[in-house]
Amino acid sequence: MTGVSLGHGCPTRSTDRPVDRGGGWVAVQLVLFALFLAVSPQPVALPELARRLGLAGLVLGGIVLALSFLSLGRNLSPFPAPKPGGQLVTSGALAWVRHPVYCALLCAAFGWSLWRADAARLVLSAVLAVFFDAKARGEERRLAERFAAYPDYARRVKRFVPGIY
Repeated sequence: MTGVSLGHGCPTRSTDRPVDRGGGWVAVQLVLFALFLAVSPQPVALPELARRLGLAGLVLGGIVLALSFLSLGRNLSPFPAPKPGGQLVTSGALAWVRHPVYCALLCAAFGWSLWRADAARLVLSAVLAVFFDAKARGEERRLAERFAAYPDYARRVKRFVPGIY
């Protein structure tokens, strides 16, 4: 779910070597999502406020995911490598965070886990956070190689949480 496009006519860096699209990352991501869906719930006592925050996170995740899809358009990809012929997108949801799809999925995962007071899914949500951070770092290296404007964009816009991280 790569965010790639800086608008129209952004210079790209050419490379003559074959591109590994990062299918291994996608495979691990699918396994983690399958585990998240398949794991047996492990109820944990949480205050009502935590459950309400979880529901808010779930809703926020859905909204951010929809905005991300709209912002990325044809540049959306599950792979960490930019799509061939893709552009660097820095507008819409990507003006707030560099990886809004990952941000949305994490909001939804943690939100679901809190809302359902499920310890097993809370642990898996933390694993997803570590995974998406690592995937994003690799994706950012590829974007910087491909798009000359990416390093400046990365300095201005945070990875997952606007203004913080």
